[in-house]
Amino acid sequence: MVTGGFEDLGSDPARVGGINFVFRADPPLVEAFKRNFDLQWAKSRSITTDGVTSIPHLIVPNGTEEAAKLWDSFRHACTDAPVSDGTPQTIARIDPDTGEVELSQSGHPIVSPAEEIGCAKLDAVADRIARLYDKGSLVSVDKLSRIPPLDVPLDPHLFGDSSNIQRGNVARRVNMRITVLDARTLRQMETRRRGLRTLLTKFTFALADNMRWMPSEAQGLFDSELKRLNEEGQKLISDLLTGDVTEFIKDKRAAMVADINAMYAALGKPERPHAVDLGLDCLAIQG
Repeated sequence: MVTGGFEDLGSDPARVGGINFVFRADPPLVEAFKRNFDLQWAKSRSITTDGVTSIPHLIVPNGTEEAAKLWDSFRHACTDAPVSDGTPQTIARIDPDTGEVELSQSGHPIVSPAEEIGCAKLDAVADRIARLYDKGSLVSVDKLSRIPPLDVPLDPHLFGDSSNIQRGNVARRVNMRITVLDARTLRQMETRRRGLRTLLTKFTFALADNMRWMPSEAQGLFDSELKRLNEEGQKLISDLLTGDVTEFIKDKRAAMVADINAMYAALGKPERPHAVDLGLDCLAIQG
């Protein structure tokens, strides 16, 4: 779609302050433009018709009454003047339900100029869907901005185990994670961390992978719910961390040592105190 003050698609001499806009139009806009073009084409007259070629000379800017009458006569000849050269008159009818422009001559339908140049009619279903999309917005999640998990991986080698063992077609994988949060707090934090996905499921419709559509009417409530989730998560963190992250981990050290030693005992391994420090270092890096 091209619109602006420059004629000839902008190829005429440039003028200061003039500008044309070129953009890819959506299907409903193309369809509306096509219908309007067909309507104007049906109301127009051939440029060779008597009267149309007799363009009156106007005095600009101070015209006369006679010039005004000549100009009105010219405009009449270009639009709704009766055809006097025997050419069948083109009649335009606008469908009251669909808005589509239907052209006819002598009572018979004719092909519109838009269709002649290959501008096909927009499918009725596609038109309705496109207009429906206009009532909302496409939504996607920036995966680079996601909050990382609240626990971190722990190398099974610290417990004298292997993370991956494979013998022929048999594979064994060991996955261990560690966190300074208790199970209840971790569940609460995870609920807030994953809350955006839950909200998107409730307030949007899935279109493709990581691409959803949200109605404009739902935007306000979605924003307020997202704000509530963020505030709840921030309150959980502020209540949990009375000081900085390092001090918090130090306070949890005794419980962490007991849990790690309990894991050693469950695996039938001797205690290895340095593994406790490595686990706490992982948590410090995460913090």
